[in-house]
Amino acid sequence: MKMPNSIGRYIALQVSLLFAALIVIYSLSINKVYDWGIYDMTHYFLSLQAEEVYVELKYGDTLPESGDRYTQYYLNYQKFPTVIKTLFPLAHHEDAVMLKAKIPGYEYYLLPYQHPRSDDFFYVLHTYSDIADDYDVAIDIPELQIMLLLFVGLLVFLLVRNIAMAIVSPVKKLERWARSINPESKQAIEIEPESFRFKELQLVADRLAGSVNKLESYHQREKDFLRTLSHELRTPLAVTRAALDLLQKDSERPLKGDALKLERMRRANNHMLATTECLLWLWSGKHRELDVSSFDVQTLVQDAVTMNEYLLQHKVVQLNIEVTPNLQFTCEKKLLKMVLENLVRNAFQYTHNGEIHIKATQEGIEVINTCLPEDTQYQAPQEDYGYGVGLYLVEKICEQKGWMMTVSQDDERFQVVMRF
Repeated sequence: MKMPNSIGRYIALQVSLLFAALIVIYSLSINKVYDWGIYDMTHYFLSLQAEEVYVELKYGDTLPESGDRYTQYYLNYQKFPTVIKTLFPLAHHEDAVMLKAKIPGYEYYLLPYQHPRSDDFFYVLHTYSDIADDYDVAIDIPELQIMLLLFVGLLVFLLVRNIAMAIVSPVKKLERWARSINPESKQAIEIEPESFRFKELQLVADRLAGSVNKLESYHQREKDFLRTLSHELRTPLAVTRAALDLLQKDSERPLKGDALKLERMRRANNHMLATTECLLWLWSGKHRELDVSSFDVQTLVQDAVTMNEYLLQHKVVQLNIEVTPNLQFTCEKKLLKMVLENLVRNAFQYTHNGEIHIKATQEGIEVINTCLPEDTQYQAPQEDYGYGVGLYLVEKICEQKGWMMTVSQDDERFQVVMRF
């Protein structure tokens, strides 16, 4: 399963994308803003010049000197140079409305102004040049743009970084706190008020602490229950087994034909006691260590078959046992005995007319049995079904021990394979 990115990395990525977007937006807008500023400044400047010219023309026909080599006055449209006429057609002229035109290397700003003593316009023309040695006021100022860009970018970066750190810091604190929780600890988890700054994170921490504490409470109650169950189950089973042993040894009280029933009672008692021990081991939480020893597998298989062979009475079943000679396993004998007995019992119980194959090798154990056909009318006696929890118990034992268990089934065959 792919792990999601950390919130810190996510915020860093988003900040980087935001910063890049701001740079692009700023780069696109700075020139526009600069053009607006130049336009407004020039319009104001030319309006002042036009007012002075207007006063002069009101009392005479001579244009004053502009005093600026970039600013020219024209008494009428016919006085324009050809290039200016081309750039500013007469049809577009309006009183006091500044016009702008641009050719490579130059920008022209033209302000038509109503003549005080005629219906014509006089004109104030200002020229900006981007040729370095030909002007005093520059249009393009890339150095200033770069400085402004760096300043704004740094300011935005620091601002977003502080916001990101304000978010990431309590999240990192919550992560460290969550990692510090010890599931095995018996102490209740406590959280200081407002220790995670934001109420959403505080709520997550409170809920997590509450859940862990509740699980610990459940776990403790489960252990107490299992401890009580251990005593309540094992004690009467042990007493029953002792009573059966005394009945069998009591020569003064013959069983009068009940030997078979007594033996089946002993088998059921032994199986229930072993199952109880195994269940308590499985659900004891922190599993206690069981004795590990080397043992003969042939004997273990034969004991499992002998214990459950009563289930094959009144059945037509061919039993095949194949065990590697002198095969030894080294593991918890009690658990493997429980696993094998349940596998054999399952095969014996549900096979009524067919074959059962039990195979044990160094790789593991395999039990194959013929399934009950749908048209079979045989009904096994209720007592033949035993007292085990079958394949579910086997599956749980394998899960806890890390043993591989594979179950496959078709219309005619049921197979269980175990690998160690």
